[in-house]
Amino acid sequence: MSIERDRLLSLIEFAQQSARLRGKPAATVAAHGLFALYEHELQGLPGVRIIVNGPDSEDEIWLSVERLHETRPPEIASAVLRPWVQITRAPTEEPRLREAVDGASLIAAGTHCSSAKPPEQGKPVVDPKTTITLSDYEDADLVRAQFVTFLATKWRPWAEEEKRRRRTIRLYSQLFTLKHELEGSIVEAQLELVWGVGPWYLEF
Repeated sequence: MSIERDRLLSLIEFAQQSARLRGKPAATVAAHGLFALYEHELQGLPGVRIIVNGPDSEDEIWLSVERLHETRPPEIASAVLRPWVQITRAPTEEPRLREAVDGASLIAAGTHCSSAKPPEQGKPVVDPKTTITLSDYEDADLVRAQFVTFLATKWRPWAEEEKRRRRTIRLYSQLFTLKHELEGSIVEAQLELVWGVGPWYLEF
């Protein structure tokens, strides 16, 4: 059984080497179609470390990429502002103010009480089914002012950091897919790109 196994492995190795010889090697990094990465593209990315090998390391670790996850946009703390903001999870899509909301949204936010129930002290009464436009809303100026503050102090700082984070997530996915293509296996762990005695290889 060992002889047949050795012959099969030799045949597979021969087929792999033959396939490589038929392929045209890339003359430049830019011409490499499978995967190309420049060091300057990694600068400032969270979860990415360059030249991280320690004094006791047997291999020279050039790149380490952590497996990160997307984060949610910042919460809107103001009950006055919350019903009027249309926001997505995309850091490239800036939130905007709605032109109109229904009364139920204002009631759910806690700034108004329903006309179908006994009035609550200090809260304006609104019909849950009525539509209120921002231009006619009594606190429109406050909504607009709080929205500007929210964008400047909360959302934009989050968006800038999240864009970098998602670049790291895409990089991890690319390297993970590359490893799968080269080795035909999938595992989950921290991914490292290592320079050893032979060619570049990936470790999990």
